[in-house]
Amino acid sequence: MIFPEAFIQRLRNDYGNVISGQLLLALQQEAVVSVRCNPAKSVATFDAKPVPWNPYGHILHERPLFIEDPLWHAGAYYVQEASSMFLHYALQQLILPGKIRALDACAAPGGKSTLLLSALPKGSVLVANEVIASRNAILRENLIRWGNPGFIITQADPSAFGRDPGLFDLVLADAPCSGEGLFRKDKASIAEWSIANTELCALRQQRILNELAPCVKEGGYLIYSTCTYNPAENFDAPSLLLQQGFECTELTLPPEWQIRSEKRSGIQGYSFFPGSVQGEGFFLSIFRKKSGYATGAQTKSIRIPQTGNKREWSSFLAEPEDYTLYTAGGRQYIVPLAVQRLLSSLYGIKTTYAGMEAGEQKGNDYIPSHAMALSSALAHDLKKIELTRSEALQFLKKESIQARPELEKGLYLVCYQGLGLGWVKNIGSRFNNLLPASYRIRKQLSDTL
Repeated sequence: MIFPEAFIQRLRNDYGNVISGQLLLALQQEAVVSVRCNPAKSVATFDAKPVPWNPYGHILHERPLFIEDPLWHAGAYYVQEASSMFLHYALQQLILPGKIRALDACAAPGGKSTLLLSALPKGSVLVANEVIASRNAILRENLIRWGNPGFIITQADPSAFGRDPGLFDLVLADAPCSGEGLFRKDKASIAEWSIANTELCALRQQRILNELAPCVKEGGYLIYSTCTYNPAENFDAPSLLLQQGFECTELTLPPEWQIRSEKRSGIQGYSFFPGSVQGEGFFLSIFRKKSGYATGAQTKSIRIPQTGNKREWSSFLAEPEDYTLYTAGGRQYIVPLAVQRLLSSLYGIKTTYAGMEAGEQKGNDYIPSHAMALSSALAHDLKKIELTRSEALQFLKKESIQARPELEKGLYLVCYQGLGLGWVKNIGSRFNNLLPASYRIRKQLSDTL
């Protein structure tokens, strides 16, 4: 693997010959493969080493074909780079109120959003924002699969959130960066690297942070992260927050983790270098907003549109009294009440998804959405069919599965190891596979299945 000479020289200037040499050697090795399990769907097990800073993280010995694992489709785990799972450890050291409003400002593809949904206190609400439409769609798919309905997906420039002072207790800015930390995972990123691009990234990061700063409430936190080794992006770019009422928050780290802790430009940061840690390049710093720099959130008083008969969907949920129906963009969503309240403050910001999509009436039948099948909010007494791995993959390819004439006719949740994969309707002679075509496995699967 050949790196740009300017990149090598900058590493040497920033970190010295020994550290930069170790890093460059590590970047010649294969990338680490890791997954993070979903604590709400805790059935996945792995022959793997634990990720030290995340109790749900596992470092795999080799990369399997995830698309051939029904548990991946069921949202039992997320394939995530191990270093970025450090966000979980950082959150545990922050002083957060019981239920919080959080914003993941640059959320796609959804790794940190799914982590936040699992790590934040119960009853919290996450706004996952992604301005690029194609990436917004990927984010939606991953959050639906995760199954926690306490989220809202928006598609807006970060500046839109700065207009609501003090709206969020926690803001995560996983900012677009030069991507140096992913060189061994994404070889194409090496060819795209240039000094000019790193300078452009630093300016973009400053703009994003400047626009997000007002929406953090007093005493709230802004977490800044990148996947680069560049001090201009990691330390210089966020230093403007120190002039906007923020102070750095320091973490206590076990020395055996070999996470690099350093202070530059007044910023306390935590860097992950391959070779020292089993993971890719990653950087994180935490800022707390001091008092006297924000007003309370100006919640807009608007009517939240509600339609439909609650009886149509309430029987599918374990605690239907905690949910209501919300309409946006011509679609209906079943949302927790806390999500409904936050939606009123996001009026004027494009919402592309919230909670879980509601079902639809077809003749005399109410057909729940695919998102409801994957939700951790489902009632436990629904009619279910447990599938073998082979049957589960047949279902996920949108093929017919073998009829079970002993079962009464009607709607069933099909499961693998107890986790919902989707819906089928038993019409007697066969099951109608109700999996949406967009979720169908199109890849040719291996012959060993």
